[in-house]
Amino acid sequence: VVGTSSVSTNAVLTSGATSTYSINLALRTLDGQLGNALAVQDFASNTVFALNATGGFLAQASSTVASTLRVTGLGTFSTGFVSSASSTVAGRLQVTSDVNASGTLAVTGVSSLYGDVNINGTATVTASTGNLATAGTLTVTGVQTLTGLTTNSGGFISVASSTAVSHLQVRGQLNAS
Repeated sequence: VVGTSSVSTNAVLTSGATSTYSINLALRTLDGQLGNALAVQDFASNTVFALNATGGFLAQASSTVASTLRVTGLGTFSTGFVSSASSTVAGRLQVTSDVNASGTLAVTGVSSLYGDVNINGTATVTASTGNLATAGTLTVTGVQTLTGLTTNSGGFISVASSTAVSHLQVRGQLNAS
C-alpha cells in the first residue's frame, strides 16, 4: 500500500492519490530507450499490453472505447474497419482497394468517379435536376426505357429495328440507308 491506508480488493499493490493533483504512477524512460516503459504480461510472460518509450501502446486483444477515440496522426487498420453506427469523415477519404457496401450508398453533393462504373442492378436518378452525365460512351445492355424528352445532339444510330410508339418529330435532314 502506497499513499493510502485503503487496500483495493485482490490487488497486490495499491497506490492512492494524496491530492487532486497527484500522479499515481510516473514511469520515466531513458534517452533513446528501446524497450517498453510498461508491459502487462500473462502467466506465460507474453506481453498482452504495453506502453512503449515514445508513448505508443500495443494491445493483443480487442478494446472497447466508451467515448470518442481521437487519432491525431494516420490510423492504420490492418485487418479491417467495422462501424456499427454512422461515421463522419471530415477530410478526404482515400480507399486503395474495393469498397463493398451491403446497403444503400447515399452521397450528398457532387460525386466524381474516375474510371468505370459497373451497375449490376437498377440505377435510378431521382435528384431534382435528374442529370446523369458521361464524357465517354454510355452502354446499356438490355432494354432502355426513356420516359422523358430525349435529346441526341450527336445523332442517333440504331443497329437493330426501332419502333416509335407515338409521333416521331425530326427537325432538319433525315437520312436513311
